[in-house]
Amino acid sequence: FSAQSFLSLRKLDDENEDGISDLVSDSKYKLKLKQAFFFENDQQVQELIDDAFDSLAANYNKTRQGAVKSSTTVTFYSSSVPSTDIKVLFGQEVSTVPTESQNAIRFKTLSSDTMFVDKIENYYNPITQLYELNIPVEAVEAGNIGNVNANTIINTNISGLSVTNKVSAFGGEDEESNSDLADRCLLSFVGLDVGTVGG
Repeated sequence: FSAQSFLSLRKLDDENEDGISDLVSDSKYKLKLKQAFFFENDQQVQELIDDAFDSLAANYNKTRQGAVKSSTTVTFYSSSVPSTDIKVLFGQEVSTVPTESQNAIRFKTLSSDTMFVDKIENYYNPITQLYELNIPVEAVEAGNIGNVNANTIINTNISGLSVTNKVSAFGGEDEESNSDLADRCLLSFVGLDVGTVGG
C-alpha cells in the first residue's frame, strides 16, 4: 500500500476534512483496506495509513513530530512545623485526582529537595502562611492530556506534606497528526519569495 500524494492520502484518512483521522469503523475506505489486507483489528489499518504519511513526508525530508510532555512547578507544603526533616526525592510521583471519565494524570519531580526542621524559617511563606518547597515536575505521559489546570495536582504519598500546583501545567503536545504533518510538508515545499518580481 502506498500513495502518490498527500491529497489522496488525506481523502482516505480524513474524508470530512476536520483535521482528525477518521475512525476505521466510520470510514468505508478504511474498512475496505482492512478487508483487503485481512487485518485483525482497526489499529493495524490506521498504522498502515500513518506509515504511508511518514513515507511521503520523507520525500520532503520531514519526520513526524513526537508528543511532548507538559511541565510545571508543584509546591509541597505543611501548615505546621514538621517534627523531622522531610525529603522529596527526584522522580517522586504526584498526580491529579481521578474521576469517572479520567484516570489520574501523573507527574514526576525533576529535582530533589529537603525541608530541614532546623532551618524551617527558610521555607515559610508569609502570604500563604505555609512551609513550602517548590519543585519542578514533568508529566509521565506525553501529550495534551498533561496540560492540567492550576491546583489540580494534589495527590502525594509523602508523609507530612501536601502538594498543589499554583500554576497550570503547559507545553504538552500530542504526536503530530497526519493532517498537520501533510500541511507542514506542503508549506515547506511552497517557497514564498516576498518582495521580488516572482514573489
